[in-house]
Amino acid sequence: MKKLGFIIGAIFICSYLSAVPAPTGVSGLNKVLSASPEHMGRLYFIWGGKASQNRSTDSIALKSICKFPVADTSYSAQKGNCVMVDIPFALGFSITNCLEVNISSAFLADAMEDTVTGIANALGSGCVSYGFSDVDLGVKFTPTQLPQLFPTDLAKKFNVGIYPLLSFPTGAKKTAIPELCGQDTVFGYPCRKNDGGVHRFFTNDGVSYGGKLLISGVLVAEPALIAHLNFGYMHYPYGDSKLSYGVGVEGQYQFFSPFIELYGEQRMLPAADKERLDDGGIYVTPGLRFETLANSWITIAVDFKVSGYDESGWNFSNNLPDNASRYELNGFGATPPWRANLIFSHGFNYMKPPAPISTGTLAGKVMDKEDEKGIKAVISFPTFDTTITTNEDGSYAITFTAGKTIVSASPIEKGKYKSSEEQTVLITAGEKQILNFRLERKPVEKPAIITGKITDRVSRMLCVANISFPETQVSPLVSDTSGIYRVEISAGTYVLKAEKSGYIPWTQPVTCKAGETTILNIELSPAAQMATIAGKVLDYASRAGIGNAKISFPTTQLPDVITDATTGTYKAQIPAGTYTVKIEADKYVPEGVVIVCEPNATLLKDFELFKKEEKIVLHGINFKVNSAEIKPESYPMLNDAAELLKKHPDVRVEISGHASAEGNASRNLTLSQLRAESVRNYLVTAGISADKLTARGYGITQPIADNGTEPGRQQNRRIEFRILSQ
Repeated sequence: MKKLGFIIGAIFICSYLSAVPAPTGVSGLNKVLSASPEHMGRLYFIWGGKASQNRSTDSIALKSICKFPVADTSYSAQKGNCVMVDIPFALGFSITNCLEVNISSAFLADAMEDTVTGIANALGSGCVSYGFSDVDLGVKFTPTQLPQLFPTDLAKKFNVGIYPLLSFPTGAKKTAIPELCGQDTVFGYPCRKNDGGVHRFFTNDGVSYGGKLLISGVLVAEPALIAHLNFGYMHYPYGDSKLSYGVGVEGQYQFFSPFIELYGEQRMLPAADKERLDDGGIYVTPGLRFETLANSWITIAVDFKVSGYDESGWNFSNNLPDNASRYELNGFGATPPWRANLIFSHGFNYMKPPAPISTGTLAGKVMDKEDEKGIKAVISFPTFDTTITTNEDGSYAITFTAGKTIVSASPIEKGKYKSSEEQTVLITAGEKQILNFRLERKPVEKPAIITGKITDRVSRMLCVANISFPETQVSPLVSDTSGIYRVEISAGTYVLKAEKSGYIPWTQPVTCKAGETTILNIELSPAAQMATIAGKVLDYASRAGIGNAKISFPTTQLPDVITDATTGTYKAQIPAGTYTVKIEADKYVPEGVVIVCEPNATLLKDFELFKKEEKIVLHGINFKVNSAEIKPESYPMLNDAAELLKKHPDVRVEISGHASAEGNASRNLTLSQLRAESVRNYLVTAGISADKLTARGYGITQPIADNGTEPGRQQNRRIEFRILSQ
């Protein structure tokens, strides 16, 4: 018995190494297995206990080597309590989502109590046998988990598997039960011990093979209600076979799973041998599985016999296997009335299973909002950095991973329809969602019209010329034979260029508005006629000449003109015509002006440039006391300032308000800001573009004279222009 205790203790200690969720080492209930897959890379270990009991009133003849109150050592005993105990253990490993392997065995113990008739407290009664069972090796293959063969949606709800099984003879062969007591001790009591079982056989005494067909399906999705169906066959080494069948239903909740199964086995025998040799039976098993920790379960189940053969007799002289009777049948080992099961299972993930990819489909159509006619468009998915093009009728369909995504539609024909706004869509796994886009038509913008006549500048005769708009997509055109041209164009500002062989090219900026007609007559100068331009480039403030300033003629092939390094003067001969001239110098704001050069004439033209960040004090700008209201006598000075800015339309100006040190500094800062804004508003009213003007008050922070004297304070109360940039 010390050996028995050591073996049982070793099993309990090793049980904490790893575990499986079902007694056989693969997923399932108690005897009914599941076709559904386990997580790839998960190792399971299972151990537990199974016990059953029965009672017999049969009498047997025994001999005892123990001391009894009577002299005769031969006596009649009555069989009492009969017990079977199993301690199963198994390993299972899920190689892939569709392939699992397992190996299982058990430590078995049989015991039977003998009660000696008429003798109280008899010693040496009873029978015992214990040892290991055969080892089973199984493989579960679930082909419905192969995405190449079956849809993923089907495999989530229905699975079919096969479970081939081999059983190897590792248990001890059954030996005769001694008639003499005292062969072994159990819990300190002498008893009769044999090998290979009392009520059953611990081994098949040879390799057995067979398998099962497994079917599982989801009946209810939430909470999950799953049904399992099994059909099995086993062939034993003595030539006979056994059929098995089972059906079970389990409910899966967060931490526990109740289940019930009906399981039966039937040996394939002739009718005459059924009662003598058949050890089959049918059991119904209710059970409950708890998840105590992550990947750890406890299963409690009780098998109740529905049908099967009961013990009717026990003859120790013929209970050994032979060619005629391989199994101990018609006994407790055939179909015990009940069996209690307590199973402990543990799982270990040695490979992180790939996250299931759940996808959904988004489909729909892009159409005209008014008549719902299909529009070919580009559908954009910024979340996935993906775009698709619809069919000609505007329809589309795309499959994505379930989740939120942003989507929008843009028409292929850009000028006719507006793009849609971005929308956030929730794609649901396994579902098809419809999302239609209805695009608004863009309002039809009336074109701007530019027209005029083209004449020879000298003879005043109408002539035919080529009209173009450089650096735009507008197609060139030719005036008609009478010299009249007309072009329809989008609203905006363009440079119009007229060219004719023998004439100097003519360029002119033109601004046109939608729905309006702009008349622009063109005079071309014969190429042989030249003109002279001369003058100075001056600093606006000091009136000094600016040396090395550059004068250029954009959109022409004319060379640049550089002013004299000392005096800032320039002189050049160019073909007669109208030009846009650009004047540039280091540390100065560039200027652009239009000049007209007459044939055989000299155009005297001085150009003024502002220094960058140059400050110009506007004297004589007066306001009412403690107010931002401009006095009327200041209007002439402001009108002059407006004219100056009109002459230099490319210049941006900061209007700076300054105050003397009298009064509260915070109040002076606010007042200076308001006065600067008053000047800005006046200039805007006078025709200066608002985006060329900014207003800022500096208060008393930038004095230019002594605030201790009244003349100094008057100088400090001022409005300045600060030249910003072009």
